[in-house]
Amino acid sequence: MTAPLADSQPLCWPEVVGLIPAAGQAKRLQPFPCSKELFPVGFTNDPRTGMPRPKVASQYLLEKFKAAGLSKTFIVIREGKWDIPNYFQEGVGIGMSLAYLVIPGSLGPPDTLDRAYSFVSQYRIAFGFPDILFGPPDAYRQLIEQQEQTGADVVLGLHRIEDPRIWDMVDCDNEGWIRDIVMKPASTTLTFGWCFAVWTPVFSEFLHRFLRADETK
Repeated sequence: MTAPLADSQPLCWPEVVGLIPAAGQAKRLQPFPCSKELFPVGFTNDPRTGMPRPKVASQYLLEKFKAAGLSKTFIVIREGKWDIPNYFQEGVGIGMSLAYLVIPGSLGPPDTLDRAYSFVSQYRIAFGFPDILFGPPDAYRQLIEQQEQTGADVVLGLHRIEDPRIWDMVDCDNEGWIRDIVMKPASTTLTFGWCFAVWTPVFSEFLHRFLRADETK
């Protein structure tokens, strides 16, 4: 968690919506027959036929959003990744409304997320990478509850990391407040990294201003 920047908590928290960055090129996986977000990982039963069918990687994340009570998700895609909206369409098969933002390219996940700023700045955000599988199924419900109880601007979902050299590691105190985030350290005693999050409009505004500041460009 990160301590709130505002002095007081709102009487009513804004709605939580999902936000997924899917604008990457997956260069490490090429040649690849589809967007990596649609790579089959396991099976699920088709609700119409009852027969098993492949379950794609990003569906696990969308199901976690739904389990937390989210009703809509914004997916930011790069031009050319039309197979993603073609597969999920408006979200009927997932049971939530899906909207797609199409961008020509991205400088990385923070930039991709910020492209949705004008659409999501008034909401709380449930964020996750569509190609990373994690548990438990109610992970986002737990993060939302923690955010509301503490008033934190950002709550991170942590998990144990075997090789910290390829992950962003998190240093937090005994109560869970974040002291530092160390990006892909060559050597560290930290054991937990983060892979999903919930944040408030306060952080969306901070990210938007930071990415557009002259010293950041």
